[in-house]
Amino acid sequence: MSVGFDDFLPNILLEASDCPPEVAEQAVLTTLRDFCKKTRIWQETLDPETLLANIAEYDLTYDDEGLSKVAIVEARLNGIEIPVLSEKQMSKSIKGWRQDVGEQPICVIDLSGDRYRVYPTPNIKLANVLELDVALKPSSDGAVVGDIVLEDYSEAIECGALFRLQKMTNKEWSNPQNAQANHIIYRRGRNNAQNRVAKDFADVSIQLKPRKLSGSV
Repeated sequence: MSVGFDDFLPNILLEASDCPPEVAEQAVLTTLRDFCKKTRIWQETLDPETLLANIAEYDLTYDDEGLSKVAIVEARLNGIEIPVLSEKQMSKSIKGWRQDVGEQPICVIDLSGDRYRVYPTPNIKLANVLELDVALKPSSDGAVVGDIVLEDYSEAIECGALFRLQKMTNKEWSNPQNAQANHIIYRRGRNNAQNRVAKDFADVSIQLKPRKLSGSV
């Protein structure tokens, strides 16, 4: 079943009835991006990557368009977990690390944007060896979000969108009092999601399939 912006709008427009649908859609997308970024609740295991000889940096590849990386949360080489570090951590630990070459990587460096680097740079081709678990969010013009957000946190998303709409000044749908109440519900849902991630999802698998949002912004 496809779940899109239209599924959020009826409840949102009950409280912000004069708000244009396209403005409400943008509030939903902004809320989804904030929720996913701050909670890291939407995680997926990407298809195994092939590493090429003498190539250190790679673009992440997704099954769907309209996604953006929040962070790489775990990496495995041939099924064995290896550390995920930042460029700053690498520079503090190993001088001149960007020039190092070896038979196979011992860690992954999470770069800005939808990119990553392996260390050391492999000197041979390694086919389908690197598996990454990545926390995701919709891109700024995206139309995809993970099932876990839609199924478990839809109320929080609706309240977050309403907060953004109702806090606007001099609009027919402005309502500072209700905005504050909706913000409290949104933050509660966001905190619950953060705690769930901190507890490693308990019995929740990270093999989650995204759903396309039917609206556009």
